[in-house]
Amino acid sequence: MSESSKAAPFDVPPGPADGSAASGESPAPSPFADDSGLSRALRACDRALGLAEQAALVGLLLFIVCVATATVAIHLTWADEAIRYGVFAMAMLGGAYATHHQRLLSMDVLSRVLSPRGKALLRVALSLFTLAMTAVLLQGGLQILSLQQQAPQTGTISTVAPAMCIPIGMALIAVHLTLQALIELDYLRRGRTAPEPQLGAA
Repeated sequence: MSESSKAAPFDVPPGPADGSAASGESPAPSPFADDSGLSRALRACDRALGLAEQAALVGLLLFIVCVATATVAIHLTWADEAIRYGVFAMAMLGGAYATHHQRLLSMDVLSRVLSPRGKALLRVALSLFTLAMTAVLLQGGLQILSLQQQAPQTGTISTVAPAMCIPIGMALIAVHLTLQALIELDYLRRGRTAPEPQLGAA
């Protein structure tokens, strides 16, 4: 019997199970391979916050669907308010989640004629402008919340709950914008440009 026939029948040569090494294919490089330690930490915070927002959006959607379905079988006096306030909360969280994906505000037409460094500077400028607008909306949201806390409550669900969604949503947007601007500035400080946002990237 030859030496090759003595090998165990289930011996597998070392390497990736998908055969990529055998075919000569190399794994795709990470778009964030040039992240510094600071950028990596900031991006991790941004990603964690985005995942939490995504989970909250899914939970709100399931709640709205369940309430709407339940009204077919039984009468719920608070169903209309719950659905309306739930949709409003999703709108506020949706804005924050869009900011996480850097899809809240962009100038695609202008960015096409700019260099990579120019695009990075444009993203920083847009983040700072949006951050200023967010601060104004946050202040307005806090004023609305204060008014609702003092107003008499006539509905089944307190209007304080949806009013709280405005400052919370604006605060989340501000956090995302700040983290992303700091990442861009960290890249520019090192003489590089951060990878451009990709649709669906986390």
